[in-house]
Amino acid sequence: MLMLGLGFKSNHRKNGPTYRLGLGYGNGTGMEGQYTRDNKFRIDTFTSSRTGQKIYIDSSVSETYSFDHFASLLKLDISVVWRTSTNRKMKLFAGIGCLAGTSLYAVTTIEYYKSSYVNAPFIANYNRYHTNLHTTETYHQKNQTSAAIYCPFGLDYQISKKSRFWKTLNIFMESRVQIFYKNIPELGHSIRSGIQIGFGIRKSFNPKI
Repeated sequence: MLMLGLGFKSNHRKNGPTYRLGLGYGNGTGMEGQYTRDNKFRIDTFTSSRTGQKIYIDSSVSETYSFDHFASLLKLDISVVWRTSTNRKMKLFAGIGCLAGTSLYAVTTIEYYKSSYVNAPFIANYNRYHTNLHTTETYHQKNQTSAAIYCPFGLDYQISKKSRFWKTLNIFMESRVQIFYKNIPELGHSIRSGIQIGFGIRKSFNPKI
């Protein structure tokens, strides 16, 4: 996920919050799964006319269905954070935020694999062999929606205190503890919790912020 945003803070309040508005874009696999079934059965039996020994011909069949749902997402992000007031380069920050988004492109791919194996020991005119089958189906889907409530916290490091250019640039690491909701029309919806970690560069028009 790539995020671009703007932050606003009043110069009249030294310890006041920063209000952030961001727009994010990203893509990836949001849901995936797999089902496998293995069967083994006897297809023939040979009996020796001299010794009466029986030799069995077995076949093993393995079938696998796998699917993944891929989407490109556009999200609107709103949050408010408070930073520690210190003259040091390193600052701490924390806050609260929410986001909402929709997919621009959503597709689900289903793949089917089948392989079979015949085992015919000690029979000259029977050969061991594999048969393989692979098919793929692709479905374009309706746009999915998502939303989250999160608590951001992290570290903000000012690159320089003296250079006119570098003192306006900050490198930050931000973690988000979030509750995330996702709705995929054809597949259902889910609510999850987790932690998201991001890195970025922040440019300040006031070096003191």
